[in-house]
Amino acid sequence: MFVYGGKCKICQCGKFAGIYDANGNLLETGDIVLIFTRDENLGVTYMPGHLTVVVENQFKSYSDGTHVPIDHPEKPYVMGIKNIDLANRCCMAVFALS
Repeated sequence: MFVYGGKCKICQCGKFAGIYDANGNLLETGDIVLIFTRDENLGVTYMPGHLTVVVENQFKSYSDGTHVPIDHPEKPYVMGIKNIDLANRCCMAVFALS
């Protein structure tokens, strides 16, 4: 099974991502997650419409419909918050739904 963004193949599901959700569960590529913020004064705030997926850019897709594996893919990330350091968990975290 693969994750697609439109017609673009992004990655194969089931690869350990090295990312943990807010409950300490190890995430895999293809896991559906909910993004939320935590604030010591406001508590947990779920971000409406922020269901997203754990991915790794494993393929390059072309307009003719072909998908070519990338030799050295980047490390896995949560789509939409790629540059957030989830290990810090200071302001944002994810919760696996799968």
